[in-house]
Amino acid sequence: MRLLAGVYPFWAPVKHADSYALTLIKYNPPRPIMNFLRILRGQAPHSQQQHYQSYSVRTAELDIHGGFTLDGELFGEADQNTRVHIAAAGMVTFLSL
Repeated sequence: MRLLAGVYPFWAPVKHADSYALTLIKYNPPRPIMNFLRILRGQAPHSQQQHYQSYSVRTAELDIHGGFTLDGELFGEADQNTRVHIAAAGMVTFLSL
């Protein structure tokens, strides 16, 4: 259950099989390189500030100012707000080697 190259950047406990593991990093966090290496290994950063957060969620709503890209497709307008609702629908299994 790891991402590409064995990366698992989530340290929140997963509560349900039909939930997302979500990690948030604020812009310009403290000690980014050292904390980034810990996050790649699935460990919480040393600086337990509000700059680094990991959650297990069933739904999430994102308010995005400006356009964004999802799977290579452009969404939203450059100078407008767009609300994106994400909901977990269940476990998906991918073929892996």
